[in-house]
Amino acid sequence: MANVLVAGATGMLGSRIAHHLLNQPAVAQGGRLGLLVRAGSLDDPAKRAGIDELVVRGAVVVPGDLHDDGALNEATSGVDVVISAVQGGARVVTDGQVKLARSAERNGVRRFIPSDFAIDIFSADPGAPMFAARRRADEIIDTLNLEVLHVLTGGFLDKMVRPDGGIVDSGSQAVTCWGTGTEPSNMTTVEDTARLTARLALDDAVSAGVHTFAATEATPKQIAEEISRVTGRTYTVNSRGTLDELREAISNAHDPAAAIGLWYQLVVATTPTFTAPENDRYPDIELTTLHEQVRQAFG
Repeated sequence: MANVLVAGATGMLGSRIAHHLLNQPAVAQGGRLGLLVRAGSLDDPAKRAGIDELVVRGAVVVPGDLHDDGALNEATSGVDVVISAVQGGARVVTDGQVKLARSAERNGVRRFIPSDFAIDIFSADPGAPMFAARRRADEIIDTLNLEVLHVLTGGFLDKMVRPDGGIVDSGSQAVTCWGTGTEPSNMTTVEDTARLTARLALDDAVSAGVHTFAATEATPKQIAEEISRVTGRTYTVNSRGTLDELREAISNAHDPAAAIGLWYQLVVATTPTFTAPENDRYPDIELTTLHEQVRQAFG
């Protein structure tokens, strides 16, 4: 039996983590799943519908804000595991997560999972702004009296490899990248990431530290070849330039949003892939491979 609190449950990944937690016996059979929800966040009909679905299945909405110490104290009271799936800038990802973790520590929470869920953020280029805030939070959280699990699963396979976005341009039948197209990266679907996180969160055999999973390791060239095989249409690699030219584009970018997008492409191309992913830890969880993702999305 376990009491779990999820922060960020209105988001894409957080909602799926909550869904899979409700399937875990430790929660379903006498445990409790709390969803930390900010006031006003349910004004969005889609988010409200997602939370309502979880509540019908037994989850409990816990009103609170990451910057409200009193609300966090109440939210983490009596909780065994806290999972953060929050997204945003430094105020949320660093300041807010640290406040949540400190509250968890004060209330005797055993395990804390911060919102990492990415490629190897600890080995990525230190200048990457989307990872800097997470690393700062992790540095502080790791010093607390908590069993901290960092879950890394690579990029989201189903967001990167799809006909209508990501790195694929179906109109020109190309996989777009920077570099030679032979730079490998790790990828796992949102659903598989949520499944693995829910299982890890409640697995007493798991120790603190970094846990990596990767449904696939592939280069843009391999992705183009796989789409070609499945669709029968020839997809090619469209390189926008060398990695040095990408670095130059980042330094010349005046729009912060555009710069972050370019940074993400740089870290995907340059960050080392996982050396020993734990894909065999849960044999009953069949991770979606590149072939299966392409078959489902393009077939």
